[in-house]
Amino acid sequence: MTLAAVLVGLTLSWPQETLVLRTGDGALLGAWIDKPAGSDPVPAVVVCPGESGDRTSPAVASVAAAAVAGGAMAVTFDWLFVVKSSRPSVGLTVELDSLATVLGHLDIHPRWDGRTVLVGQGLGAVVAYRQFAARARVVGLVLVDPPATSPAEVRRTFPGLDGETRPVRLLSSGPPSPGWAQATTASGAVQAAELGDDPAKAGQVALDLLKER
Repeated sequence: MTLAAVLVGLTLSWPQETLVLRTGDGALLGAWIDKPAGSDPVPAVVVCPGESGDRTSPAVASVAAAAVAGGAMAVTFDWLFVVKSSRPSVGLTVELDSLATVLGHLDIHPRWDGRTVLVGQGLGAVVAYRQFAARARVVGLVLVDPPATSPAEVRRTFPGLDGETRPVRLLSSGPPSPGWAQATTASGAVQAAELGDDPAKAGQVALDLLKER
């Protein structure tokens, strides 16, 4: 049994909040917060799934479990297009609104200590980066297999990345693409590593970023 599978099983013993949030355009969004035991304020790891995943997929659940095991709150949610069996919105406007709604709820959560790291997987990496770029209070970002590959695609999809000073970690299933290899040399804040076969690694990387802040 992998570490990821063990961690996913452990989430059953942790307190969980089930939420229905209303987004800016009036849609109802399901979200879940898994918390470590106790009442002390803790940081948060928000997991943005890929286009084909949801919060129950191993890629998301294992990251959330690793975050809670390390003492952080884990916030997960399902994209509305997944719930409706449709497609992502044009310009990702609905997805950006969904993540903004989740982060807005986190702002008033009594156990949040003010620190947040976003973990974005695939398409979720694009949405996470755009909210990260717009929110100075998000202290770090983990991008898992982001869709852009060439230098031009990375610059277009992740504008301003080369000037970012907050830590950004790229985790890829294989060696970084040429675009991301260039990004890691253009900005000292961006570092890359291989994900390997353990999706929970993204949760540990997120915890490491929280320890730095």
